Amino acid sequence: MICFGAIARDSNGEVLGAIAGRLERVSDSFTAECLAALKAITWARDMCFRNIVLEGDALTIIRKVNAPTINLSPIGPYTVELKFPGSLFVSCLFIHVLKDGNEIAHALATLGSSLSEDMVWIEEVPVSIVDVLQKDCNTFQVQ
Repeated sequence: MICFGAIARDSNGEVLGAIAGRLERVSDSFTAECLAALKAITWARDMCFRNIVLEGDALTIIRKVNAPTINLSPIGPYTVELKFPGSLFVSCLFIHVLKDGNEIAHALATLGSSLSEDMVWIEEVPVSIVDVLQKDCNTFQVQ
């Protein structure tokens, strides 16, 4: 089972929200990373965020989304899908972070494996990831 998780914070590190859930019928890790990014960017649009930075630890995906050329690889259609919603924001940056810099998203994804449908938290995080958030040295509000 493949799952996803994302957290939104403002420029001061304050939690704006979080989302977690499952990804159905995913055939490979590249597709999973693309679909997780699509879930995050769609959620950000639904939350009416205007300026976003999407951080991910899949360097290949980040490079392909940031490339000015058309991606002809099997994940090309997904990267095109990521670029289009990105154009709906005032600014949308795709940035690579190391896996240990993405622990909160991974903790949320782990939580997603226990969910039957996507779950969203507004201005808080689930109790199960509070410790991970504290390690990240940002303020938070417990559910």
